[in-house]
Amino acid sequence: MKYIILTIAVEREGDYYVSSCMELGTASFGISEKEAIQNALDATSLYLNTLRDLGECSAVLETKGVTVHEGQSVGPRMQCPPSSSVQSAVVPLPVYA
Repeated sequence: MKYIILTIAVEREGDYYVSSCMELGTASFGISEKEAIQNALDATSLYLNTLRDLGECSAVLETKGVTVHEGQSVGPRMQCPPSSSVQSAVVPLPVYA
């Protein structure tokens, strides 16, 4: 299976947590960090599925510098913007690239 490794950053904004995928630019929010992360992963999956349906997944991932891996997982890269918390996790998302 092919997969990619992404970084989800979470920031508190008022009563909500705002989450974003740093590599792809997808974003969401939730009332807890856990919900915000899950919502960002859902938004990212939808984005990737749409790119796949359009036949543009490989080109977009390459343009954004996202490496497509095969086989066993590799360690995550971490970049933490100021005033954000970033949780380390490898979440395989199927990629049809």
